[in-house]
Amino acid sequence: MDIGPHTRDNAAMGSATRSRTVLLVVGSLVGLLVAIAVVLALQPPPVFDPSTPEGAAQGYYQGALDGDYGPQTRAALVACLEAGCRVVE
Repeated sequence: MDIGPHTRDNAAMGSATRSRTVLLVVGSLVGLLVAIAVVLALQPPPVFDPSTPEGAAQGYYQGALDGDYGPQTRAALVACLEAGCRVVE
């Protein structure tokens, strides 16, 4: 039984169409995930009330990131550095 040249061409075209459809769907999903990641990354971080534990932790870490320490913390850090201390895990 001969299926003829036209039947083989139609089957090949159907495979190419499916491949394009899959590529389009996967590409769209990746683009959507990238867009969501950008939107989430550009949002400002929440600011907690300093009187709460979350606010105290946020203030501590923000001070460390900014290099803005209180006088007692700065004195302790300087004393530690002068004594040659190191972090032990």
